[in-house]
Amino acid sequence: MTEALITPQLIEWARERCGLDKDTVAGKLKIKPDKLEAWERGKEHPTFRQAQSLAHKLHVPFGYLFLSKPLVEKLPLPDLRTVVGTPPRLPSPDFSDLLNDVLRKQQWYREYQEREGARPVQFIDRFDLSSSPGIIATDIRRILDISDKVREKSKNWEQFLWEFIRRAENAGVLVLRSGIVGNNTLRKLNVEEFRGFAISDELAPVVFINAQDAKAAQIFTLAHELAH
Repeated sequence: MTEALITPQLIEWARERCGLDKDTVAGKLKIKPDKLEAWERGKEHPTFRQAQSLAHKLHVPFGYLFLSKPLVEKLPLPDLRTVVGTPPRLPSPDFSDLLNDVLRKQQWYREYQEREGARPVQFIDRFDLSSSPGIIATDIRRILDISDKVREKSKNWEQFLWEFIRRAENAGVLVLRSGIVGNNTLRKLNVEEFRGFAISDELAPVVFINAQDAKAAQIFTLAHELAH
C-alpha cells in the first residue's frame, strides 16, 4: 500500500492542538500507540487512508500534514472571555471551526443590513478603555431598558437570559448561543477555553455565548461582551 509521506512533527502538532494524548489518538485510529509513536518520530509512515483518517480525527485539512512546519495560528479577536481570564496560547480546532462559522454568519448579517439600508449602531465606539465601567453599565441598561422590573418578571435565570438577548438584538446586536461546533453534538465547546466573545462592527455587531456555561455565567458573559 502507498505510504503518505507526511511530516512527522505535524502529527504531534495536530494531536497536541486537540489536547489529546497518544493513547487516545491511537484508539481513535484503531492502531497501537507504538505505531503512532513511530509515525511521530518519522520511523514509519501511515498509508494514505490512515493519514486521511488521522487528519479527520484531529480536525485538520489533509494537506496540512504535508507542510514543512506547523502554521502559526493567531486569534483574530482582541478579547476572549475565559475562566482564567487569559486566552489560550493556541486556539483548539473546535474553537477555530466555531469562530469561522460565526464570522461567516456575521458577514451574512452585515450584507443583509447593507441591503436593508440599516443605519450604524449608535453605541459602537461610544466609549474607550479610559471610560468608567459604571458609566458604560448605566448606558447599557438605558439602551436595553433593563430594570429591576425586568428581573422581577423573570421566573428563572433562563427566562431572564432570553429577555436580555431579545433586548440586545432589538438594539442591533446579533446574539449567537451554542454549546457545540455547528451541528456536531460530539464536539462540545470547552468552557475552560472560552465563555464568549464579541465582534465589533458598526452595522453588524455580534456576541457569541458558550451555552455549555452556567446560566448565570452566560448572563454575565452577554453583559461583558456588550460592553466590549
